[in-house]
Amino acid sequence: MELILIFVPCVPPLYICFYVFFILFILILILRILIPPLFVFTCIYLFFILFL
Repeated sequence: MELILIFVPCVPPLYICFYVFFILFILILILRILIPPLFVFTCIYLFFILFL
């Protein structure tokens, strides 16, 4: 029971993290087509500073 109680709360955040990174990956691909890569890297860098 203890293992289940520990594991279950950990699953939704991991799923949310995966979902967020999936969206980020798509956004990066779109931005790389539209905008030069340096700007994309700056956006990613700023995102990680703000949210992590």
